[in-house]
Amino acid sequence: MLRLNRAEHELGADGSALMHDVLILGMTMEQVGQRRGLCTQRWQDFFARRLKECLDLLALMYGLATASRVPVKDRPR
Repeated sequence: MLRLNRAEHELGADGSALMHDVLILGMTMEQVGQRRGLCTQRWQDFFARRLKECLDLLALMYGLATASRVPVKDRPR
């Protein structure tokens, strides 16, 4: 429960609502925009970018990703 509270705090109210709409309710970006009265393609693109940011943050929080990216040329072969 503590991690869920931390996740909600880190995502903020808008990020938490977006994650709930997409992950729990299964809404598309178009539906997310319609629910908020923001129906243009520009808003759909914004919600998609925001969703990616939120997913990236959750991946970091739960240890599924690292904060720094290793450039391809520096990766061990």
